[in-house]
Formats: sequence, C-alpha cells, structure tokens
Amino acid sequence: MSILYDDGSGPYNHPVSYDPDSKAFYSRSYRPPTRASNTEYIEGIDLVIPSTPNGFMYECSSGGISAASEPTFTAQKGKITADGTVKWKAVPYSLLLHTGDTITASTWVGENGETVDNPSIVDNIQTKFRLTAVVSGATSATIVNHITVSRINGDEEEFDRTIVIKVKDI
Repeated sequence: MSILYDDGSGPYNHPVSYDPDSKAFYSRSYRPPTRASNTEYIEGIDLVIPSTPNGFMYECSSGGISAASEPTFTAQKGKITADGTVKWKAVPYSLLLHTGDTITASTWVGENGETVDNPSIVDNIQTKFRLTAVVSGATSATIVNHITVSRINGDEEEFDRTIVIKVKDI
C-alpha cells in the first residue's frame, strides 16, 4: 500500500482503507520512479516522474498500459497527459528527493491515539510503517511522517507530511 506523495498543503487522503485484520505495511516514497514503457499503471495508486524533470509528478488518473515511447508531459497543474491507455494528471511537488539526496531519519506518529510499529527507512528514499491500532469507533486514522533529509550539497532539512487513512467498517 503505497502512499505516493503530498505537496505539504494539507493531509494526503490514502486511497486504501485500514483493515485491522491486515498486516500490510504502508509506505511513502519521496522519489517516484521514472515512467516506463509498455507498463501497466493503476489509477489512484501509481505515480511517476518524466525522464527529464519538469517540476511535476504525474498521478495515474486512468489506469492502463503506457505507450512504447514517453509522451511530452504537460507542465500545468491538474492537466492530463495521455500515454498509451494511461492518463496522467500533473501534480506539483514541494518535497522530492533528487539523486544523491537521502532520508536520514524518519518517525511515524498517530495524532489521535493510533499506534504504529516497525517504522523504517527503505532504500533511503521511502519510509514505511504498519498501523496496528486505532481508537475504538474511529472512522479515520491520522498519521504524521517526520523526516530528515540530507541533500547532496550537505544541507539537512526536516519535513512533516500527514496522511489520513479511512478505517474499514467491520
């Protein structure tokens, strides 16, 4: 269950509900993969960047199979780029790790009594956790990821990103 991104302006609403019977990890990638040819992409889940960065990430707004060659991605917020049978929506970003940047610290904290376990950094570009408990009767869980990023130029920056996960009805 990947948490793809947010631009820091508000909480990211995760598309998959929390299931208390599931042992799945949630993860957040701060460096999306580069778009690939002839690849299946899933609506609301997959996110890519073009091979030549342009200040935008592209969220799969209609799933399908990408074309053999990369399209010219639009650089206008919310506009759609067609790519084979996939449609990509342009999304600006405020935090994106570039080659050489790494996550050096990451914590996940529940804001309303939620508990998490096994938080970790994966490949220095994404973090993960497992949601283990939510407050009885809750309809959503609010989790904050606090990360420290070491930039290739030696600078360190700290960021907080909030996600909201709906709680599955039992």
